[in-house]
Amino acid sequence: MAAGYAGRILRVDLTEKTVAVEEPGEKFYRMLLGGKGFAGHYLLEEVPAGADPLGPENVLVLAGSVVSGLPIPGYSRFTVAAKSPLTGGYGEAEAGGFLAPELKFAGFEAVVVRGASDRPVYLFVHDGQAEIRDASHLWGLGTFATEHAIREELGDARVRVACIGPAGENLVRYACVMHEGRNAAGRCGLGAVMGSKRLKAVAVRGTGKPELADREGVLGIARWFRDHYRDNPLSRALHDLGTAGLLGGLNATGMLPTRNFSAGSFEGWEALSGETYEKRFVVDRWGCYACPVRCKRTVRLEGVEAGGPEYETIAAFGSNLGSDDLGSILEVNRLCNDLGLDTISTGVTLALAAECFERGLITARDTGGMELRFGRVPARELVPLIARREGFGADLAEGARRLAEKIGGPAPSLAVEVKGLEAAMHDPRGKVSVGLGYALAAHGADHMVAAHDTMFLKRGAYPLERIAPFGLLDPVDARDLGPAKVRHFATLEIWWDTLKSLGICFFCVAPRSLLPVGMVVDSVRYATGWETSLYELMQAGERANVQARLFNCREGLDAGADRLPPRFTEDASGGHPGIDEAAFAQARRTYYELRGWDADAGRPRAAALHRLGLPVPGWLS
Repeated sequence: MAAGYAGRILRVDLTEKTVAVEEPGEKFYRMLLGGKGFAGHYLLEEVPAGADPLGPENVLVLAGSVVSGLPIPGYSRFTVAAKSPLTGGYGEAEAGGFLAPELKFAGFEAVVVRGASDRPVYLFVHDGQAEIRDASHLWGLGTFATEHAIREELGDARVRVACIGPAGENLVRYACVMHEGRNAAGRCGLGAVMGSKRLKAVAVRGTGKPELADREGVLGIARWFRDHYRDNPLSRALHDLGTAGLLGGLNATGMLPTRNFSAGSFEGWEALSGETYEKRFVVDRWGCYACPVRCKRTVRLEGVEAGGPEYETIAAFGSNLGSDDLGSILEVNRLCNDLGLDTISTGVTLALAAECFERGLITARDTGGMELRFGRVPARELVPLIARREGFGADLAEGARRLAEKIGGPAPSLAVEVKGLEAAMHDPRGKVSVGLGYALAAHGADHMVAAHDTMFLKRGAYPLERIAPFGLLDPVDARDLGPAKVRHFATLEIWWDTLKSLGICFFCVAPRSLLPVGMVVDSVRYATGWETSLYELMQAGERANVQARLFNCREGLDAGADRLPPRFTEDASGGHPGIDEAAFAQARRTYYELRGWDADAGRPRAAALHRLGLPVPGWLS
């Protein structure tokens, strides 16, 4: 067994009902690390060009990494990936919790699933073995009941489960994969891919732990983090208020998405703030494996405790729908988690419908008699219809882009999405590198692509000091789109993809939080025994990025898909001016040139692939 990692990939064919073990050599792990690196490799190699995302030819990857399960805070995230039914291109989502460490303890780095079952099944992975089990009795259950039933059936409360709810079973294009009832691998509709394969869940239990090359070195990093995380203002803020603490600052700076991103501030923001949330509803903090930050919240609603919403959900169903009813938002969050719906895509699609209703582009005849007006969108009633694809819910289940295309007229210009993925709750008009991330990410408008530029406004600021190892030494203006900003974004994008490949949480690592870049490198060295470096790890991150890009290019998504929705070129009421289209186009071109890609098509050139040790596909011209 290799130091730090199991060296084994579980291969599952649901059509043939077979499981097998693949044991790649050390080069495979050094080149790809895990997570996003594994995902891009398997999708590019094994999903045929033009494959139906909801067909048996699609491949589903669930991956940890070579450092998953280290007792260091943040080393707990797992990647789920497949061809996305929402975008038609590369699709990825990450979640924290306990699944990635448990998969490592069970003896595997990743699970790769192909084919489709003729009946509902779930996969049970345990101590070097795997079984495909019948899940007919679980089909139709919500994610809460599914996790409980699997643990009861297996007789072990410590089994870790990733599963889908009715939304995934009914192929809602933005269905998510849920873990522990509160951790969502939310973006890109990967729950629908599981549903198309009739794979209800992946359950994992492991009792082994890999040998570490330098156990004391690993434990030293873990102890250092626990001793110092409260000294860091960013990690302390996450501990105190969770991600909901972002809301007030974004509102004050005109970057709180409001009424389908038409405004940047919301008059009812205080009712949604982290302070209000904490005072009215929070009863406990919850943390992922080995993490003392405990940024997640447990809330009590009508006597029942459940995972509370993150900032993204509060804004998506709050300000962006014109609502200040925090209690209702908590109810809708719990419903989405149980049904298995991505709260960002759900909220943004509802916001589009509300604006279309107010503009007279749709009426109550289209919505099943419901009035969809900002401040009065009946999300509680609509969310189950979406999950079941009933009535107007069937249209909403297709996502913002397809809904807008069906409505027609000016509706497509009101859909806030990129490549079909609805935008997260961060307005790029006030921090334009977020816009670069939305446009350039292979999987669409995701805010978890690179560090947001508002972190780097002042010399001497903590986040700016933490990115010095990348050679990024100067402040950047939040709205600047010049070459310095593009270099800044492109470098941090690769660091983010390195962290995604390692399965490390952005909320625990520089520049967003405490753990320095050098300690991340040390942790890989201590775990594996490799004589590694920041350069080698960053190359793996860039490799993962380019693999995802190649997948998209093969599917016809290149520079033409790297655009912002029209809404972000408009001025936001109570917010920032629209992004200049010409300046953005030049910044995008600069980005392609910095990466060594074709500046017109946005396609990687052969030389860029040679530099990363990647093969040049025959179709790439």
